Amino acid sequence: MTTPDRRELARCGARASSAERTAGGQQAALARLLHAVGQAGGLAVLCGPGGAGVSTVLGRLAAEVDASGGTVVRLSATEFDRGAAPLPAIRAGAAVASVVTILLDDAHRAADGQLGVFVRRVRDELPAASMVLAGQGRLLTLLAREGDLGGRAPLRATVRPWSAAETEAVVTASLEAAGVAYEALVPATIHEIAAGIPRGIFQLLETALLVTAVQPARQLQAGDLEQMHESLSLAAA
Repeated sequence: MTTPDRRELARCGARASSAERTAGGQQAALARLLHAVGQAGGLAVLCGPGGAGVSTVLGRLAAEVDASGGTVVRLSATEFDRGAAPLPAIRAGAAVASVVTILLDDAHRAADGQLGVFVRRVRDELPAASMVLAGQGRLLTLLAREGDLGGRAPLRATVRPWSAAETEAVVTASLEAAGVAYEALVPATIHEIAAGIPRGIFQLLETALLVTAVQPARQLQAGDLEQMHESLSLAAA
């Protein structure tokens, strides 16, 4: 009868709080973005590899702005339709507040020229609105192609993979919260396999926790993680 409780502990451990997940590099990016959106008409760029936490930082930014009484309109570039910016949602936000912060996620998915169209239309309707364009590496290429747009976004924040120490801190806290016995090499192995990418770290960690919840007396070994990674890779293929 203890297995369900251990499974719940595993889930709680793997789904660490947003504060724990926002590691050092993400905290620095968040601080820079908070400064940028605090300026009327501010425009900033948030960039990082897939799974490194760009959307996580954007979510934390939205929560911080909301907690301070601001109004946030969060959009995705996947909503763009043939170059048309999703202005109805922006107008709705402007209807309830004089100052609006617009967060555009997945900006790297925009087609050539779409970001420029988006920024110009927002500026025409809401000149005081602050904006953050967030996405993966291709975002920087899109900005470079639109020279004037890139020049108007002087503040850029980058989300980088976690350091080995950051990974170890989260992995250790999660395993200990779930009461899992583990080999000393486990945190380093998770870091190496995931290359410091948070999404990969938590995917491996949650899988490991669920497996040990079924076998509570078994110590988690570094070799187990290699096998889990292989299984996850085959499942994703």
